[in-house]
Amino acid sequence: MIIKMSDDSGANNEVNVPDETSKDEIENEVEEWIRGGEWGDGKHICSAEYETDNGFSGNVTIEVGEDDDPPDCAEGQEHSWESPQWLGGCTENPGVWSIEGNRILSKEVCSICGIYKNYQSEDQNGREPNKTWYEDADEYSIEWTNKLKKDIP
Repeated sequence: MIIKMSDDSGANNEVNVPDETSKDEIENEVEEWIRGGEWGDGKHICSAEYETDNGFSGNVTIEVGEDDDPPDCAEGQEHSWESPQWLGGCTENPGVWSIEGNRILSKEVCSICGIYKNYQSEDQNGREPNKTWYEDADEYSIEWTNKLKKDIP
């Protein structure tokens, strides 16, 4: 049996397997092929469609790669992630946007150094993010952290 696969990036592959190969084994072959790809740095969600010459077809979606480590915080401290209202997003949940279905995008800012942490999740509660990335501090976050430092007696 021949498995024909194609992924999100347009790459294609064919693999010969024994005729008695189960659907689970076929999907394991597809997953192995996806994991062997070059996806760059960071974590990515990758999908591949497949079909066989004997009628099996489907889609496999997996996470590949690892999230980047957060940059070091200022003054050797640990980041203190917060979601102040000025970040935008929902009034009831600052720093959170619905992007499609149950998928959300969340943004937090470190109250010590001002860098931003962004994460995307398939779970509307933001648990187990699919992808996390960081952005440098900007004039707004630095001004906010400076104000917080002045407010501390």
